[in-house]
Amino acid sequence: GEAGRAFLRRGAEGWRVVALSGESLRLAASFRVLGLSPRQAAELEAALVRAEAGAEPASRAAWDSFRGTLLLAGD
Repeated sequence: GEAGRAFLRRGAEGWRVVALSGESLRLAASFRVLGLSPRQAAELEAALVRAEAGAEPASRAAWDSFRGTLLLAGD
């Protein structure tokens, strides 16, 4: 199967998935497109690097394997 990463946003109704993607959801530039401030985007990118550092290489490769980006409609 194919894996990937999800970008979630918390709203009044709780958490919802905003985007699905592979390697591009590791980059501050992608987080900026999704509405984060430059500071938030940089902090999230750094936190993701730290979080994924302990993952198995095969897991990271699987997350990167998602092709393209899927933006999900919001409210």
